[in-house]
Amino acid sequence: MKTVTISFACDGYEPLDAELGTWLNLVLDHPGSPVAFGCRSGLCGTCAVEVLESSGPLESPDEGERETLDVVWPDRQGLRLACVMRAQSDMTLKPVD
Repeated sequence: MKTVTISFACDGYEPLDAELGTWLNLVLDHPGSPVAFGCRSGLCGTCAVEVLESSGPLESPDEGERETLDVVWPDRQGLRLACVMRAQSDMTLKPVD
């Protein structure tokens, strides 16, 4: 089983290991994560994050993710929704306030 490491750009949170290809909401939805979740389906925008670093390419956001980000976070560019992303590479995330 290949794993990747998900790190956080905020104090007090240790990096988490995830099996390659796992949905991030399954990895990050617990007390050791600073990422909050609401609907878990890409509709509410609660789990918006900035991907500060990635050791490899990430899947591009689909139309639904882009639409949610445009509605919920219209003044922020480059955000992603953690609930619809997969753990594809080591990455550093910063939750959006």
